[in-house]
Amino acid sequence: LYWMTYYDIGWKSVVASISDLIAKAAYPKYLMLSLGIPRSHILEDLMDIMRGVRDCCKSYNCSFVGGDLNESEKDIWVDAVAVGISKVKPPSRFNIKPGELVLVTGLFGITGAAYHIHYNDIPAKDEITRFIVEHTRRPKVKVEVEEVLEKIRSCIGGTIDSSDGLAASLLQLSKCSNVGFKISNLPIHPVALKYARIHNINPKDLVFYGGEEYELIITVKK
Repeated sequence: LYWMTYYDIGWKSVVASISDLIAKAAYPKYLMLSLGIPRSHILEDLMDIMRGVRDCCKSYNCSFVGGDLNESEKDIWVDAVAVGISKVKPPSRFNIKPGELVLVTGLFGITGAAYHIHYNDIPAKDEITRFIVEHTRRPKVKVEVEEVLEKIRSCIGGTIDSSDGLAASLLQLSKCSNVGFKISNLPIHPVALKYARIHNINPKDLVFYGGEEYELIITVKK
């Protein structure tokens, strides 16, 4: 574990599942979890994972309803499944038309910077790197976006969450609806932009090829 705790692992496993529900205009209701942990790990590691799951579920008013516990050979693995309820017809990825606008619910680049810190063994000693590390430990999902999606449902062409990275997510939408995308305004977080300038990195690389940012990508009619 470079900077994530076992609690953070539990937290993120819930966020990753809830993010997919939000992208389909669904409110999270129930979460189930399968967990594999090696015999060599102490009981407290397992308990920390479950505390992260419990607290994240509570923060989204989502009920943890059980799951399965297994012994793994050497790696910890977590498999979460969330169930939600939508008040409107869930948006598709196959109805995007040329001329629609691309909206995002937040700024990108922080996770891309975190990967750069991790894979280059950069110590988190200055203010910028510490912010990046802390920002990525326990991501959050904007559940309040659901109210907006309900109001503009008739204007939406398609939605997807950005957990696979902005570029990969846009590519998925592109393939589903047979359209292309032109991004003229780079949605970069100011801290990520500072980091890119300090380390001589192309800001577009941090924005498009990060991932696990759990923001929504929404296309809408003009």
